[in-house]
Amino acid sequence: HQQALDLFRQAETSRPWITDDQKARALRGQGVCLVDLDRLDEAEQVLVRAEQVYPEDTKAAKELEFIRTLRAKPSS
Repeated sequence: HQQALDLFRQAETSRPWITDDQKARALRGQGVCLVDLDRLDEAEQVLVRAEQVYPEDTKAAKELEFIRTLRAKPSS
């Protein structure tokens, strides 16, 4: 997951002409990787940025809801 996170971070800044949609996708990818790495605070921050970059896309909001669901589960 760490390698994928690194690649999504690289994709976010790889070209100066990246579209908002592409940047939001790279940010969402980072968020998913961070969730898989159990770094929920960082994932939440990145997904909020994705929403700000491309608010027309609802996928980041769904990922944020997933994080809230994870946090609501009792620890075992």
